[in-house]
Amino acid sequence: MEKISILFVGSIAIIYTWVILAQSETLVQRLSRSYEEGDLAGRDLIWQRLYPLIESNPILGVGKTGYHYFSQMIYGGRKSPHNVIIEILCYTGIIGLIIYLLFLFRVFKKGYQDYKTEGLLLPLLLIPPVLGMIVSAQILGVKIGWVIFAYIVGSSVFKPKSETIGSITPLATYENSLRHR
Repeated sequence: MEKISILFVGSIAIIYTWVILAQSETLVQRLSRSYEEGDLAGRDLIWQRLYPLIESNPILGVGKTGYHYFSQMIYGGRKSPHNVIIEILCYTGIIGLIIYLLFLFRVFKKGYQDYKTEGLLLPLLLIPPVLGMIVSAQILGVKIGWVIFAYIVGSSVFKPKSETIGSITPLATYENSLRHR
């Protein structure tokens, strides 16, 4: 019953969000241009300009300050690539990207395992928005992204274990010890 309730509330929230977003004329135009024309709102141009930076430092990257310097020289100011994978390649190279992808894999695997073993649906439902932020936005410097990661990893820790009849809990053990005195 709890899963059905969460699924119902989540569905209502998604539909409500979709209606609100559909009413935003600017967003609808932008999404339709992306779909019909392949328009990425200039992101493709940013990615093309970052390719030489990645190619010149593929193993270790240039770090955050090196990226900001490059961005200042090319764009005249700090410019985000709006893609975490490309940003990490710039900052830390292939080595850092492998570590980050391993981190993501383990977080998402934990969310899936919690769903399968504990029946926790929310950690699993949070994965698609996080993936969306990774490929089209910015999640490295956004605190809510890290809060979501922490929630996914720690969600099963805070779920109280259900007590079954005949199970021995620490409280029951303590109560039994008091009775036998």
